[in-house]
Amino acid sequence: MRLIPVPFRLRTLSLTLPFAVSLGMMTTNAPHAGHFTPRPDSTRIEDSEESGVHATHVRHGTHGAPLHAAHDLSLILSEPLGSGTGWLPGGANPHEHAVHFNAGGWTIMSHGEAVLRYNTVNFNNKKRWSTRSPRSGGQSDYPRLERGGRILDLPNWAMLAAERTTPGGGHLMLRGMLSLDPVTIGRPGYPLLYQTGEGLTDRQHPHDLFMELGVLYSHPIDETQRVFAYAGLPGEPALGPVAFMHRGSIGGNPDAPLGHHFQDATHITHGVLTAGYIYNRTKLDASLFRGREPDAERFGIDAGPLDSWSVRATQNVKDWSLQASYGRIHAPEPDDHGDVHRTTVSVSRARTYRAANPIRHETTLVWGMNAGHHGTVAHSVLRESSLTGRRGQLWSRWEVLQRGGEELDLVGNADVDRQYWVYALTIGAGGRVWTVAGTEFFLGAQGTLNLHDAALEPYYGNFPLAAQIFLKVRPASWFASQASPAATTP
Repeated sequence: MRLIPVPFRLRTLSLTLPFAVSLGMMTTNAPHAGHFTPRPDSTRIEDSEESGVHATHVRHGTHGAPLHAAHDLSLILSEPLGSGTGWLPGGANPHEHAVHFNAGGWTIMSHGEAVLRYNTVNFNNKKRWSTRSPRSGGQSDYPRLERGGRILDLPNWAMLAAERTTPGGGHLMLRGMLSLDPVTIGRPGYPLLYQTGEGLTDRQHPHDLFMELGVLYSHPIDETQRVFAYAGLPGEPALGPVAFMHRGSIGGNPDAPLGHHFQDATHITHGVLTAGYIYNRTKLDASLFRGREPDAERFGIDAGPLDSWSVRATQNVKDWSLQASYGRIHAPEPDDHGDVHRTTVSVSRARTYRAANPIRHETTLVWGMNAGHHGTVAHSVLRESSLTGRRGQLWSRWEVLQRGGEELDLVGNADVDRQYWVYALTIGAGGRVWTVAGTEFFLGAQGTLNLHDAALEPYYGNFPLAAQIFLKVRPASWFASQASPAATTP
């Protein structure tokens, strides 16, 4: 088994912890935290001095859930903005752990997190950790296959956005997102059974240093219509649901979904142009983008032609969000595996219950299909849910998907041209253990049961299990620190 040396990982803490903690420290000088992208039909309620929110506004959606906003610029795309130009449900709070302040006519938002964790994968089949087999010519550029392992690492990301009005009544947003994953996780990524993509097998790749450098402009036509344009290098095209780390339904789960490359992997795309139209709570957007996935050199920007395209329709209804999208992705992998035709459909919901000691329930269901990848058609289904209270959180994720034998880098007597069904069920829990200077320390743990086609047993063993414990550092939650003045009744 290859182990990332613990001393090296600990040395990286001096680089990364300030990266996240500084975001939290800004809350001591910021007007407020917990900014929310409000619904257009929300009702404005002026705060009293007793509210302690310093002359901000509390907005309430259709079901009365508290929506925190500092200004009307967050209506830039009318609904809660997740990643790229994607919508979240009307009851979601995408910037719950965010800091806001004003500077020179701009409203600035920053948020992010760093997750110090110990992760052990397939610990009940340790003999599979080191296969002593080199790559078989499949997807992996990692020197030796590993069907599990353990690691102490530090996944992280930070986001900064600036918004302002423009002459003529438009809204402009500049947005950047960075990650030190290339340093704190490293090129080999972290162990994650059945995961493939971007040159790795049974491991999840680290994010690029530059996750997004984008600009979004929105212009109203009238009270019910608006048009918008978005460009990113890198950025996210109009394909799939909101990227997993921006969905409240993931709860505290630090892992990427196994279906990431069926559903939302294009959230880091090196070259994107998007245009869209909004009518009430209906959004249509389309993109031109570079189809090639990021390479193994995670510190640069991979420029190239915009050779792929996608279209997406999104409908928000009450506290639900439904999206369907299709994209033709040209040669996403460096090896000659051809184009991928990706189709996704997703349904998300976010709802808050009870006025005193509120509880928020968020859930997402996603189906994704890749056609043409290695000349095959493969499907994935994901369901994830979270239940969030003022101090604690529960979450779960269930996935079923198909993996090709070549993708899994199977050797020996396995049929590399066959599609194999794999399954994963994750359950986790965590809670806020300390808050200081506007910074929250969240302690969590989760376990995963993996299942697979019987033909994969010689490679992965029986019922592979995974577990991790982690400490997440991020700006403090507004939801956790205040009781709701109004909420949904069951």
